[in-house]
Amino acid sequence: MPHLESRILVPSAFDAEGVLFDIPLHAYPGKPIVCMVPREEVVRAIHIPKEVADKYQPDFGVVAKFRPRTDKDHRVLHPQDLELRPGMLVAIKPYTGNWYTSRDFPWIPEGRVMKILGTVEDWSKNVLAAVEV
Repeated sequence: MPHLESRILVPSAFDAEGVLFDIPLHAYPGKPIVCMVPREEVVRAIHIPKEVADKYQPDFGVVAKFRPRTDKDHRVLHPQDLELRPGMLVAIKPYTGNWYTSRDFPWIPEGRVMKILGTVEDWSKNVLAAVEV
């Protein structure tokens, strides 16, 4: 699988190809691990200053790992857990989840952010929309 830093995902393209990569983290049930996409600074040849991009563009990411919550018989407990899968491009509520960068783990490419969602509230309240690719 291509490494994340070799390809940039542009949210307006809705294409997750080349963004997924193996991460050495274990996803706990109901806690998706999402690799955030850099903000678009050029849209259709219009330059967007970083401050504006950070303030007005939604947070997009690609689900790297996710495990649904199940009972002891491996039945899914929450139907919304069946809606989220690795590889999906998702729009995320700003300032949610636990954030990690290359300063936390050297295997995260420079300039990228990994978020673990569902740490304070259910992940379904953090993910506002998903695009199947």
